[in-house]
Amino acid sequence: MKRFADLSREEIETKRRLLTPTTTQKATTSAAKVFWDYLAEKGKPVSFEQYEKKELDAALSSFYIEARTKTGEIYKKKTSLDAVRYGINRHLKSSPQNKDFDILTDPSFASSNEMFKVAVREIKAQGKAAIIHHPPLSDIDRNKLYNSIYLSQATPTGLYNKVQFDTRYYFCRRGAENMHTMTKDTFEVKLDANTGRQYLYKKDELTKNNRDDSEGYSGFMPATGTHDCPVSTFLKYIEKLHPESERLWCYPRDSFHDEDTTWYTCKPVGKHGLQQFLPKLSKQCGLSQIYTNDSCNKCYCPPPS
Repeated sequence: MKRFADLSREEIETKRRLLTPTTTQKATTSAAKVFWDYLAEKGKPVSFEQYEKKELDAALSSFYIEARTKTGEIYKKKTSLDAVRYGINRHLKSSPQNKDFDILTDPSFASSNEMFKVAVREIKAQGKAAIIHHPPLSDIDRNKLYNSIYLSQATPTGLYNKVQFDTRYYFCRRGAENMHTMTKDTFEVKLDANTGRQYLYKKDELTKNNRDDSEGYSGFMPATGTHDCPVSTFLKYIEKLHPESERLWCYPRDSFHDEDTTWYTCKPVGKHGLQQFLPKLSKQCGLSQIYTNDSCNKCYCPPPS
């Protein structure tokens, strides 16, 4: 009996591909397809994987400046064109191409990288890269949310939704791209010396000295003394989180009892799940429109002095 396995090249490559997340593989294939479609429309050989560096650089130079969406429109954001560019690079490096060069950094692609910068400037010049203004959550829809079963404090899912909505409403200015990094220690409860009421604040806010906050957090969450007090529900949520997990946003258990000390699993909610928070709630609660997470917060709440 042989001691070591005898794998074919195909089997080895299959195992290598399994290391790459499915979403990344799809994004890579999608980016390559955009370039294939472009070359086909221009009457050029579509197998850009076989191009020499000089030929590929020239093709990419024209592609970046002429790239359009499926509807023939210029890309609305730099990140969209970025995704295509990075995807093409991954495609070239992956099996079976296995290219040993990088179209983002190799000096041989100086011309195409310069044209990419030109394309980005064109996007901005046409106003397509401007900040998208999201409609604020209306008072009617906000009340509808709070009165729905989906924000009920009596269930793990409802409590999770209630606390996350309150957190976004009081603290997050830009949809909170980094909510997935929050832990149980991200926020702390303090006592307002003037009113004697509790309030919640983000710990590192006091160390920022009013400088620009790249994470997009601001304000504080005051206790209201009502049945739906955001501070009280936050504290209840913290108590119900799994003791073996430090992450703040975790999935609810499949089943529970009111008296259970733990309502949540150790599995944290990922970026995608957090990004779909308010859009998903908008559909579930039948709101007047599908809101984005950026619609949660439209004002700055200064902390107590």
